[in-house]
Amino acid sequence: VARAGLVLTPSHALAQYLRRRYRRRGVPVRAIRNAAEHDSTHGPGNEPGLRTPLGIPANDIVLVSPCGISAETGAVLAARALRFLPPDHVLVFIGRFASGSAEAAIRAALRRDRVAHRCFFAGETGPAQYRRWLAEGDLGLILFDPAIANMRLAAPNRFFDLLAARVPVI
Repeated sequence: VARAGLVLTPSHALAQYLRRRYRRRGVPVRAIRNAAEHDSTHGPGNEPGLRTPLGIPANDIVLVSPCGISAETGAVLAARALRFLPPDHVLVFIGRFASGSAEAAIRAALRRDRVAHRCFFAGETGPAQYRRWLAEGDLGLILFDPAIANMRLAAPNRFFDLLAARVPVI
């Protein structure tokens, strides 16, 4: 923390705690939660936002992972990480899986860790809705293995999608 220039947290409560805990170090702490800003996000024609069709409560923190998901992108790791996060954090995959085996591995990890109820699969969608749904996320996840050449090419595109949607990214 002493070397950090900025600390980002997924909730206002954690931000408040960290501000008190490290106030003497002068490190700025910012909550990155978008949920309060996107309570009733709707697209053209009054289409429902991301939370409505998936049944995600308005006060849950949404970790969103863009399309093009395969086992190499760290999707299984992201799904398994849910067990370490507070119960109001959910993970949403937007897009189609690269293979049926990747989806099966992710769903098996979710069942094994008993967090399947906190992970949602939005499926493939059009570009406009994809961008709207990304913008409704509180935090974007892009996890990949840089040793895989295809991932070095694909992951930056997902990063720029989240950047354009103004979503903080891990």
